[in-house]
Amino acid sequence: MQQATRQKLELFTKLNNWQMPHPLDIERFCDFIIEAYNNGDTEIARDKFLEVVNPFYKMDEDELDKWTKRFENGIELLKVKNKNKEQGIIKSKFINDGVVELFAFKDDSGVINYSVVKAIHGENVVGGGAGQLEEIKFGNDKNAALEFFNNQI
Repeated sequence: MQQATRQKLELFTKLNNWQMPHPLDIERFCDFIIEAYNNGDTEIARDKFLEVVNPFYKMDEDELDKWTKRFENGIELLKVKNKNKEQGIIKSKFINDGVVELFAFKDDSGVINYSVVKAIHGENVVGGGAGQLEEIKFGNDKNAALEFFNNQI
């Protein structure tokens, strides 16, 4: 366990109101999870967890299970969030005659590609929605896609 991760767990442990949890207790535990994730400490053995917690609070097995499960769930959530953070709609805005959206997606080789889609208001063949769709593809050039998006009014 990295020192910075350990310090966040110690802070949580020292300040936690174990008998009557407070919203700040959960916030401090989330800070610990984020610090652990950022430091690559995505797996922490139960004995290492107890090594930090026990000097401040004697945790029984049920509590240990509860807190380590919360840690594991938090790490998994961060993994999923970071895996998908640059996929889908990145930005969207209204323009004079419709909507423009900046998209990012991974191709089969894992490269992130960008496109801007303009949806111009009007009637389409089925009687509603966008009258015209225009997609401009930028490959993996995020800056060009962002510049094009920002220039749409």
